[in-house]
Amino acid sequence: MYDVRPLRRAIKRLEEIQSTRDEEIIQAVFSQLALNPRPKGYWDCEEDEEAKYIYAGGNREWMISYEIDDEDQVVYVHSIDPRPSMVFDPR
Repeated sequence: MYDVRPLRRAIKRLEEIQSTRDEEIIQAVFSQLALNPRPKGYWDCEEDEEAKYIYAGGNREWMISYEIDDEDQVVYVHSIDPRPSMVFDPR
């Protein structure tokens, strides 16, 4: 099992969405990443082979970027942001 550690930018977002349904959604993804940091639906970032991201929420409204340290079994969560194209999504 991996230890999921949000970093400063991710912690700030978690504080902003504290006690909301969005926080529950994000925490569920963290639980999933703790069991398997490469779940179905994750993506590798083109610019950085160590960086990964996954979408969260019913309409994929959140994008979580993270890095996996397999040696120490840690998932470092760099950011939790609204999906960039959500502003253009008619749903």
